[in-house]
Amino acid sequence: MTPKEMLLLLPTGDGMCLGFLQGPELPLSLSIELHKKLAEYNKSKIPSETVRVRIGLHSGNCFIVNDIQGNRNIWGPGIILARRVMDFGDDGHILMSSTLAESLRELPDEYREIIKPVHDFVLKHGTTMLIYSVYGDGFGNKTHPTKGEAVRSKYGEEIARMQKTSVSFRAG
Repeated sequence: MTPKEMLLLLPTGDGMCLGFLQGPELPLSLSIELHKKLAEYNKSKIPSETVRVRIGLHSGNCFIVNDIQGNRNIWGPGIILARRVMDFGDDGHILMSSTLAESLRELPDEYREIIKPVHDFVLKHGTTMLIYSVYGDGFGNKTHPTKGEAVRSKYGEEIARMQKTSVSFRAG
């Protein structure tokens, strides 16, 4: 396959969906590079002229289909879940599903440093998914996403409560 055949582009109104037909690292690399290039571009712009994005990444089942006009397209639950993950993000967030995050965190140590769990969310139809945030020097948004707070699961609330609790041990 040529590089063009290994990437499918799907316009989605004010955004787009990219379908990668090879490993999990390329979508993450592209997301980081896009954030860095946009930060550089936005430096010389007034706020109303800046380009802002939020990104949702997932690795899952997708199918190559022909749309009603005969164009090659991509469809499937992998696309739907990537969109749901993105919907929890605010400006500048690169969020990813646990499926993709766990695959990437098994690779180089640098991924464990930039891919951090946020909390689990209840998606449509009651499905719960742990969402991860990707951020580092010059990319991503390290602030906690504010969208989706109303659908945080009970498990996520318990994790947040535990993170606010300090425990200390003394030898003696």
